[in-house]
Amino acid sequence: MDVGLSGQPDENIRAHAIQENRVLLTLDVDFANMLRFPPAGTPGVIRLKIHPPKEESIREQIQRTLARLKDTPLVGCLAVSHGDVIRIRS
Repeated sequence: MDVGLSGQPDENIRAHAIQENRVLLTLDVDFANMLRFPPAGTPGVIRLKIHPPKEESIREQIQRTLARLKDTPLVGCLAVSHGDVIRIRS
């Protein structure tokens, strides 16, 4: 769901996700930097690694990732999804 934050600084996007208690799903590599954006204190972050990021491949990766993570608690975690591999770090 688009919440109108396109073009906003990463810090604002992260703060909005925390405030709304939403997992942040992103293609932005910056959110995988745990020093800059530690996942602690967040509902969770899912970073999709897709190359090239075409709309169809993004949709497929989102569906595959969400299906595999549906029973996985993500609070305070960063999940990086690339193809069939998902790494979860906290």
